[in-house]
Amino acid sequence: MSRNTLYDDLNTAMATGRVVVIAGTGVSVTASRDKQVDGHAVARWDGLLLHGVDHCLTAHGLLTPKQAESLRGQIELREADFLVSAAEVVSGCLIAKSLGVYRRWLKDSVGKLEPVQPEILQVLASLPGVLATLNYDGLFELGTDRVPITWQDHDKVESVLRGTLTNAVLHLHGYYHEPDSVVLGLRSYDKVADDPHTSAVLRLFTLDRTLLFVGCGGTLKDPNFSWLVEWGSEALRASAHRHFLLCREEELETVRGDLKEAPWLHPLVYGKGFDEFVPFLRGLIPAPGTVPRPTPPRAVGPGFDLDGYRQAMRKFYGRLKLEDLDPTSHDIRPLALTGMFIPQNARECAEFFPRAFELPKELQQRLRESGEWEDSALDEETLQQYRRAYLEQCLARSWTSFRTQLATAS
Repeated sequence: MSRNTLYDDLNTAMATGRVVVIAGTGVSVTASRDKQVDGHAVARWDGLLLHGVDHCLTAHGLLTPKQAESLRGQIELREADFLVSAAEVVSGCLIAKSLGVYRRWLKDSVGKLEPVQPEILQVLASLPGVLATLNYDGLFELGTDRVPITWQDHDKVESVLRGTLTNAVLHLHGYYHEPDSVVLGLRSYDKVADDPHTSAVLRLFTLDRTLLFVGCGGTLKDPNFSWLVEWGSEALRASAHRHFLLCREEELETVRGDLKEAPWLHPLVYGKGFDEFVPFLRGLIPAPGTVPRPTPPRAVGPGFDLDGYRQAMRKFYGRLKLEDLDPTSHDIRPLALTGMFIPQNARECAEFFPRAFELPKELQQRLRESGEWEDSALDEETLQQYRRAYLEQCLARSWTSFRTQLATAS
Protein backbone atom coordinates (compact mmCIF):
# COMPACT_ATOMS: atom_id res chain seq x y z
CA MET A 1 0.00 0.00 0.00
CA SER A 2 1.54 3.32 -1.05
CA ARG A 3 1.95 6.18 1.38
CA ASN A 4 -0.02 8.50 -0.93
CA THR A 5 -3.02 6.16 -0.91
CA LEU A 6 -3.03 5.96 2.87
CA TYR A 7 -2.58 9.71 3.20
CA ASP A 8 -5.48 10.37 0.81
CA ASP A 9 -7.71 7.97 2.77
CA LEU A 10 -6.85 9.71 6.04
CA ASN A 11 -7.53 13.14 4.52
CA THR A 12 -10.89 11.94 3.26
CA ALA A 13 -11.78 10.71 6.74
CA MET A 14 -10.68 14.04 8.22
CA ALA A 15 -12.96 15.89 5.81
CA THR A 16 -15.96 13.96 7.14
CA GLY A 17 -15.11 14.77 10.76
CA ARG A 18 -15.57 11.12 11.75
CA VAL A 19 -12.10 10.54 13.13
CA VAL A 20 -11.00 9.50 16.62
CA VAL A 21 -7.51 10.79 17.38
CA ILE A 22 -5.90 8.65 20.11
CA ALA A 23 -2.83 10.16 21.75
CA GLY A 24 -0.30 7.71 23.16
CA THR A 25 2.72 7.94 25.43
CA GLY A 26 4.80 9.74 22.81
CA VAL A 27 2.51 12.77 22.97
CA SER A 28 2.98 13.15 26.72
CA VAL A 29 6.71 12.54 26.41
CA THR A 30 6.99 15.26 23.77
CA ALA A 31 4.67 17.78 25.42
CA SER A 32 6.40 17.46 28.82
CA ARG A 33 9.89 17.03 27.34
CA ASP A 34 10.04 13.67 29.10
CA LYS A 35 10.01 15.28 32.53
CA GLN A 36 11.79 13.39 35.30
CA VAL A 37 10.03 13.10 38.66
CA ASP A 38 12.26 11.78 41.44
CA GLY A 39 14.61 10.50 38.78
CA HIS A 40 11.97 8.67 36.73
CA ALA A 41 10.41 9.53 33.35
CA VAL A 42 6.82 9.19 34.56
CA ALA A 43 5.25 10.03 31.18
CA ARG A 44 6.36 6.55 30.12
CA TRP A 45 4.78 3.36 31.42
CA ASP A 46 8.01 1.83 32.67
CA GLY A 47 9.13 5.12 34.25
CA LEU A 48 5.82 5.50 36.08
CA LEU A 49 6.02 1.96 37.46
CA LEU A 50 9.64 2.36 38.56
CA HIS A 51 8.58 5.51 40.39
CA GLY A 52 5.79 3.48 42.01
CA VAL A 53 8.20 0.75 43.14
CA ASP A 54 10.50 3.31 44.79
CA HIS A 55 7.48 5.02 46.37
CA CYS A 56 6.23 1.74 47.86
CA LEU A 57 9.70 0.89 49.13
CA THR A 58 10.90 4.18 50.58
CA ALA A 59 7.80 6.19 51.40
CA HIS A 60 5.61 3.50 52.96
CA GLY A 61 7.69 0.35 53.43
CA LEU A 62 5.16 -1.66 51.44
CA LEU A 63 7.85 -3.67 49.64
CA THR A 64 11.03 -5.33 50.82
CA PRO A 65 14.27 -4.46 48.96
CA LYS A 66 14.23 -7.94 47.42
CA GLN A 67 10.66 -7.54 46.19
CA ALA A 68 11.45 -4.11 44.78
CA GLU A 69 14.45 -5.45 42.90
CA SER A 70 12.38 -8.26 41.42
CA LEU A 71 9.72 -5.81 40.23
CA ARG A 72 12.34 -3.55 38.66
CA GLY A 73 13.63 -6.54 36.69
CA GLN A 74 10.11 -7.25 35.38
CA ILE A 75 9.58 -3.65 34.38
CA GLU A 76 12.91 -3.35 32.57
CA LEU A 77 11.95 -6.27 30.31
CA ARG A 78 9.28 -3.94 28.85
CA GLU A 79 6.98 -6.81 27.95
CA ALA A 80 3.28 -6.00 28.30
CA ASP A 81 2.44 -8.98 30.52
CA PHE A 82 5.29 -8.25 32.92
CA LEU A 83 4.44 -4.55 33.01
CA VAL A 84 0.79 -5.25 33.84
CA SER A 85 1.83 -7.75 36.52
CA ALA A 86 4.18 -5.21 38.11
CA ALA A 87 1.49 -2.54 37.89
CA GLU A 88 -0.91 -4.82 39.75
CA VAL A 89 1.58 -5.21 42.61
CA VAL A 90 2.34 -1.48 42.82
CA SER A 91 -1.26 -0.29 42.62
CA GLY A 92 -2.44 -3.12 44.91
CA CYS A 93 0.07 -2.22 47.62
CA LEU A 94 -0.84 1.48 47.53
CA ILE A 95 -4.60 0.91 47.48
CA ALA A 96 -4.32 -1.62 50.33
CA LYS A 97 -2.61 1.09 52.36
CA SER A 98 -5.44 3.49 51.53
CA LEU A 99 -7.14 5.01 48.52
CA GLY A 100 -5.75 8.35 49.62
CA VAL A 101 -2.19 7.02 49.43
CA TYR A 102 -2.83 5.77 45.88
CA ARG A 103 -4.38 9.10 44.90
CA ARG A 104 -1.42 10.98 46.38
CA TRP A 105 1.06 8.85 44.41
CA LEU A 106 -0.74 9.56 41.13
CA LYS A 107 -0.63 13.30 41.89
CA ASP A 108 3.05 13.11 42.81
CA SER A 109 3.96 11.30 39.59
CA VAL A 110 1.89 11.86 36.42
CA GLY A 111 0.13 14.72 38.15
CA LYS A 112 3.37 16.74 38.03
CA LEU A 113 3.68 16.68 34.24
CA GLU A 114 3.37 20.10 32.63
CA PRO A 115 2.97 21.12 28.95
CA VAL A 116 6.43 22.56 28.30
CA GLN A 117 5.83 22.09 24.55
CA PRO A 118 2.06 22.57 24.19
CA GLU A 119 2.17 22.94 20.40
CA ILE A 120 1.60 19.24 19.78
CA LEU A 121 -1.37 19.24 22.17
CA GLN A 122 -2.90 22.27 20.48
CA VAL A 123 -2.60 20.93 16.94
CA LEU A 124 -4.13 17.60 17.98
CA ALA A 125 -7.00 19.48 19.62
CA SER A 126 -7.51 21.32 16.31
CA LEU A 127 -8.16 18.12 14.34
CA PRO A 128 -11.85 17.35 13.69
CA GLY A 129 -13.64 14.52 15.45
CA VAL A 130 -13.10 13.01 18.89
CA LEU A 131 -9.90 13.56 20.84
CA ALA A 132 -8.93 10.67 23.11
CA THR A 133 -5.83 9.65 25.04
CA LEU A 134 -4.39 6.50 26.55
CA ASN A 135 -2.47 8.59 29.12
CA TYR A 136 -3.43 9.38 32.70
CA ASP A 137 -1.95 12.88 32.90
CA GLY A 138 -3.67 16.26 32.50
CA LEU A 139 -1.45 17.70 29.78
CA PHE A 140 -4.30 18.26 27.31
CA GLU A 141 -6.31 19.99 30.02
CA LEU A 142 -3.39 22.28 30.88
CA GLY A 143 -2.27 22.95 27.30
CA THR A 144 -5.69 23.45 25.68
CA ASP A 145 -9.24 24.36 26.70
CA ARG A 146 -10.26 20.69 26.86
CA VAL A 147 -11.99 19.15 29.87
CA PRO A 148 -11.33 15.56 31.03
CA ILE A 149 -13.87 12.79 30.61
CA THR A 150 -13.11 9.22 31.65
CA TRP A 151 -14.51 5.97 30.32
CA GLN A 152 -16.67 5.81 33.47
CA ASP A 153 -18.57 9.02 32.60
CA HIS A 154 -21.05 7.22 30.37
CA ASP A 155 -23.43 10.12 29.87
CA LYS A 156 -20.65 12.57 28.96
CA VAL A 157 -19.02 10.04 26.65
CA GLU A 158 -22.29 9.82 24.74
CA SER A 159 -22.42 13.63 24.53
CA VAL A 160 -18.95 13.56 22.96
CA LEU A 161 -20.02 10.93 20.43
CA ARG A 162 -23.16 12.87 19.52
CA GLY A 163 -21.18 16.06 19.00
CA THR A 164 -22.92 18.06 21.73
CA LEU A 165 -19.77 18.17 23.87
CA THR A 166 -16.83 19.24 21.74
CA ASN A 167 -14.23 20.65 24.15
CA ALA A 168 -13.40 17.36 25.86
CA VAL A 169 -10.58 14.86 25.88
CA LEU A 170 -11.67 11.30 26.47
CA HIS A 171 -9.34 9.38 28.81
CA LEU A 172 -9.85 5.83 27.58
CA HIS A 173 -7.77 4.35 30.42
CA GLY A 174 -8.45 6.83 33.17
CA TYR A 175 -7.44 10.20 34.56
CA TYR A 176 -5.14 10.65 37.54
CA HIS A 177 -7.60 12.97 39.33
CA GLU A 178 -10.08 10.05 39.38
CA PRO A 179 -8.05 7.08 40.73
CA ASP A 180 -10.90 4.61 40.33
CA SER A 181 -10.87 5.24 36.57
CA VAL A 182 -7.13 4.57 36.14
CA VAL A 183 -6.46 1.30 34.30
CA LEU A 184 -3.27 0.11 35.97
CA GLY A 185 -2.97 -3.58 36.74
CA LEU A 186 -4.80 -6.81 35.99
CA ARG A 187 -7.96 -6.07 37.96
CA SER A 188 -8.46 -2.65 36.44
CA TYR A 189 -7.95 -4.04 32.92
CA ASP A 190 -10.61 -6.65 33.61
CA LYS A 191 -12.88 -3.92 34.95
CA VAL A 192 -12.73 -1.79 31.81
CA ALA A 193 -12.86 -4.85 29.53
CA ASP A 194 -16.06 -6.03 31.24
CA ASP A 195 -17.74 -2.62 31.09
CA PRO A 196 -20.56 -2.96 28.48
CA HIS A 197 -20.71 0.76 27.75
CA THR A 198 -16.98 1.03 27.09
CA SER A 199 -17.09 -2.03 24.83
CA ALA A 200 -19.94 -0.43 22.87
CA VAL A 201 -17.97 2.82 22.52
CA LEU A 202 -14.90 0.98 21.21
CA ARG A 203 -17.03 -0.90 18.70
CA LEU A 204 -18.48 2.40 17.52
CA PHE A 205 -14.98 3.84 17.18
CA THR A 206 -13.71 0.95 15.11
CA LEU A 207 -16.80 0.28 12.99
CA ASP A 208 -18.20 3.77 12.46
CA ARG A 209 -15.14 6.06 12.76
CA THR A 210 -11.53 6.14 11.62
CA LEU A 211 -8.91 5.72 14.35
CA LEU A 212 -5.70 7.73 14.17
CA PHE A 213 -3.05 6.70 16.71
CA VAL A 214 -0.55 9.47 17.42
CA GLY A 215 2.54 9.12 19.59
CA CYS A 216 2.31 5.33 19.80
CA GLY A 217 5.07 4.41 17.35
CA GLY A 218 7.77 3.94 19.96
CA THR A 219 5.48 2.49 22.62
CA LEU A 220 3.68 -0.34 20.84
CA LYS A 221 4.37 -2.68 23.75
CA ASP A 222 2.87 -0.41 26.38
CA PRO A 223 -0.07 -2.30 27.93
CA ASN A 224 -2.61 0.45 27.24
CA PHE A 225 -1.86 0.38 23.52
CA SER A 226 -1.32 -3.37 23.17
CA TRP A 227 -4.60 -4.10 24.96
CA LEU A 228 -6.53 -1.84 22.59
CA VAL A 229 -4.86 -3.39 19.54
CA GLU A 230 -5.60 -6.89 20.84
CA TRP A 231 -9.25 -5.96 21.30
CA GLY A 232 -9.42 -4.44 17.82
CA SER A 233 -7.84 -7.49 16.22
CA GLU A 234 -10.74 -9.62 17.42
CA ALA A 235 -13.45 -7.07 16.58
CA LEU A 236 -12.06 -6.18 13.14
CA ARG A 237 -10.82 -9.51 11.91
CA ALA A 238 -12.92 -9.32 8.73
CA SER A 239 -13.06 -5.53 8.37
CA ALA A 240 -11.75 -3.82 5.22
CA HIS A 241 -11.87 -0.35 6.77
CA ARG A 242 -8.50 1.32 7.38
CA HIS A 243 -7.27 2.83 10.63
CA PHE A 244 -3.91 4.56 10.98
CA LEU A 245 -0.85 4.83 13.20
CA LEU A 246 1.69 7.61 12.60
CA CYS A 247 5.38 6.74 12.77
CA ARG A 248 8.78 7.93 11.62
CA GLU A 249 10.36 6.56 8.47
CA GLU A 250 13.02 4.63 10.40
CA GLU A 251 10.31 2.98 12.53
CA LEU A 252 8.22 1.70 9.63
CA GLU A 253 9.55 -1.86 9.34
CA THR A 254 9.58 -2.40 13.10
CA VAL A 255 6.03 -1.07 13.41
CA ARG A 256 4.85 -3.32 10.60
CA GLY A 257 6.29 -6.31 12.41
CA ASP A 258 4.64 -5.32 15.68
CA LEU A 259 1.30 -4.84 13.94
CA LYS A 260 1.28 -8.07 11.92
CA GLU A 261 -1.62 -9.34 14.05
CA ALA A 262 -3.59 -6.14 13.37
CA PRO A 263 -4.04 -5.89 9.57
CA TRP A 264 -6.73 -3.25 10.09
CA LEU A 265 -4.15 -0.81 11.51
CA HIS A 266 -1.89 0.78 8.87
CA PRO A 267 1.37 2.56 9.75
CA LEU A 268 1.66 5.92 8.01
CA VAL A 269 5.01 7.70 7.83
CA TYR A 270 4.87 11.38 8.75
CA GLY A 271 8.53 12.10 7.98
CA LYS A 272 12.11 11.32 8.89
CA GLY A 273 12.28 13.21 12.18
CA PHE A 274 10.14 14.78 14.83
CA ASP A 275 10.59 18.25 13.36
CA GLU A 276 8.22 17.12 10.59
CA PHE A 277 5.59 15.78 13.02
CA VAL A 278 3.64 18.91 13.92
CA PRO A 279 3.68 20.29 10.34
CA PHE A 280 2.32 16.92 9.14
CA LEU A 281 -0.51 17.12 11.68
CA ARG A 282 -1.29 20.69 10.64
CA GLY A 283 -1.59 19.48 7.07
CA LEU A 284 -4.41 17.16 8.16
CA ILE A 285 -6.60 20.00 9.43
CA PRO A 286 -9.37 20.56 6.86
CA ALA A 287 -10.03 24.04 5.54
CA PRO A 288 -12.60 26.06 7.55
CA GLY A 289 -16.17 25.24 6.66
CA THR A 290 -15.38 21.95 4.91
CA VAL A 291 -16.16 19.62 7.83
CA PRO A 292 -19.92 19.01 8.19
CA ARG A 293 -21.33 19.96 11.56
CA PRO A 294 -22.78 17.02 13.52
CA THR A 295 -26.54 16.83 13.30
CA PRO A 296 -28.55 15.71 16.32
CA PRO A 297 -30.27 12.34 15.90
CA ARG A 298 -33.90 12.50 14.75
CA ALA A 299 -36.65 10.36 16.15
CA VAL A 300 -38.06 9.88 12.64
CA GLY A 301 -36.50 8.92 9.37
CA PRO A 302 -35.31 11.29 6.64
CA GLY A 303 -38.03 12.86 4.51
CA PHE A 304 -40.68 12.48 7.21
CA ASP A 305 -43.14 15.43 7.23
CA LEU A 306 -43.23 16.11 10.97
CA ASP A 307 -45.32 19.30 10.65
CA GLY A 308 -47.88 17.58 8.45
CA TYR A 309 -48.09 14.70 10.92
CA ARG A 310 -48.66 17.14 13.80
CA GLN A 311 -51.45 18.95 11.93
CA ALA A 312 -53.14 15.68 10.99
CA MET A 313 -53.11 14.47 14.60
CA ARG A 314 -54.54 17.81 15.78
CA LYS A 315 -57.27 17.67 13.12
CA PHE A 316 -58.21 14.06 13.89
CA TYR A 317 -58.14 14.20 17.69
CA GLY A 318 -58.71 17.91 18.34
CA ARG A 319 -62.49 17.49 18.66
CA LEU A 320 -64.33 14.78 20.53
CA LYS A 321 -67.04 12.71 18.87
CA LEU A 322 -69.52 12.49 21.75
CA GLU A 323 -72.06 10.58 19.69
CA ASP A 324 -69.86 7.57 20.33
CA LEU A 325 -70.74 7.92 24.01
CA ASP A 326 -74.49 8.47 23.47
CA PRO A 327 -75.64 7.22 20.03
CA THR A 328 -79.28 8.23 20.78
CA SER A 329 -78.36 11.90 20.72
CA HIS A 330 -78.24 13.72 17.41
CA ASP A 331 -77.97 17.35 18.41
CA ILE A 332 -74.39 17.34 19.67
CA ARG A 333 -72.01 20.16 19.04
CA PRO A 334 -68.38 19.29 18.40
CA LEU A 335 -66.42 19.76 21.60
CA ALA A 336 -62.75 20.70 21.53
CA LEU A 337 -60.44 18.40 23.44
CA THR A 338 -59.24 21.35 25.53
CA GLY A 339 -62.81 21.92 26.70
CA MET A 340 -62.77 18.59 28.55
CA PHE A 341 -60.00 19.67 30.88
CA ILE A 342 -61.13 21.18 34.15
CA PRO A 343 -58.81 23.60 35.96
CA GLN A 344 -57.44 21.95 39.07
CA ASN A 345 -57.82 23.41 42.54
CA ALA A 346 -55.28 21.21 44.32
CA ARG A 347 -52.85 23.02 46.56
CA GLU A 348 -49.59 22.08 48.16
CA CYS A 349 -49.56 21.77 51.91
CA ALA A 350 -46.35 21.32 53.85
CA GLU A 351 -47.78 21.99 57.32
CA PHE A 352 -50.64 19.50 57.76
CA PHE A 353 -53.27 17.40 56.02
CA PRO A 354 -56.42 19.59 55.89
CA ARG A 355 -58.94 16.79 55.23
CA ALA A 356 -57.87 15.00 58.37
CA PHE A 357 -59.16 17.84 60.54
CA GLU A 358 -62.56 17.77 58.82
CA LEU A 359 -63.27 14.45 60.57
CA PRO A 360 -65.67 14.57 63.51
CA LYS A 361 -63.81 15.26 66.74
CA GLU A 362 -65.10 12.02 68.28
CA LEU A 363 -63.58 10.04 65.41
CA GLN A 364 -60.33 11.99 65.71
CA GLN A 365 -60.18 11.08 69.40
CA ARG A 366 -60.82 7.37 68.77
CA LEU A 367 -58.11 7.30 66.11
CA ARG A 368 -55.64 8.86 68.54
CA GLU A 369 -56.52 6.39 71.30
CA SER A 370 -56.11 3.43 68.95
CA GLY A 371 -52.71 4.74 67.79
CA GLU A 372 -53.86 5.16 64.19
CA TRP A 373 -53.36 8.92 64.27
CA GLU A 374 -50.39 10.33 66.08
CA ASP A 375 -51.03 14.05 65.49
CA SER A 376 -51.72 15.94 68.66
CA ALA A 377 -55.00 17.81 69.05
CA LEU A 378 -55.04 21.37 67.74
CA ASP A 379 -57.15 24.23 69.04
CA GLU A 380 -59.57 25.98 66.72
CA GLU A 381 -57.41 29.10 66.31
CA THR A 382 -54.40 27.04 65.18
CA LEU A 383 -56.60 25.08 62.76
CA GLN A 384 -57.86 28.32 61.24
CA GLN A 385 -54.30 29.53 60.74
CA TYR A 386 -53.43 26.30 58.98
CA ARG A 387 -56.52 26.51 56.78
CA ARG A 388 -55.76 30.09 55.76
CA ALA A 389 -52.17 29.14 54.94
CA TYR A 390 -53.45 26.24 52.87
CA LEU A 391 -55.94 28.36 50.88
CA GLU A 392 -53.30 30.96 50.16
CA GLN A 393 -51.15 28.38 48.33
CA CYS A 394 -51.00 28.60 44.53
CA LEU A 395 -53.21 26.25 42.54
CA ALA A 396 -51.60 23.34 40.71
CA ARG A 397 -50.04 24.33 37.42
CA SER A 398 -51.11 21.34 35.34
CA TRP A 399 -53.94 23.16 33.54
CA THR A 400 -51.87 26.27 32.83
CA SER A 401 -48.97 24.15 31.58
CA PHE A 402 -51.29 22.19 29.32
CA ARG A 403 -52.82 25.31 27.79
CA THR A 404 -49.42 26.89 27.29
CA GLN A 405 -48.03 23.80 25.60
CA LEU A 406 -51.07 23.51 23.38
CA ALA A 407 -50.88 27.15 22.33
CA THR A 408 -47.20 26.75 21.55
CA ALA A 409 -47.87 23.66 19.43
CA SER A 410 -50.61 25.48 17.53
